[in-house]
Amino acid sequence: MATYIDALNGDHTDGSEQFPQLDENKRVELEEMIATKLLEVVSQDDLEDCYYEMQKEWAESMPDDELLQTARELGLDP
Repeated sequence: MATYIDALNGDHTDGSEQFPQLDENKRVELEEMIATKLLEVVSQDDLEDCYYEMQKEWAESMPDDELLQTARELGLDP
């Protein structure tokens, strides 16, 4: 990682050279591997809680008309 003096001398590296750049296929593969591994170690309750919170945040972001339409489509009586 470059120091302040290195930067003054024209070396503007940010330390990212420590990691190779990933091509798109390798990146997607690693993302899927990480997601799979994390699923192995998290409990079903944690997954359900997380999914519920994501859905709730999504619903909270909807305008009233869209929220009412979605409720009707899901067979809910608002």
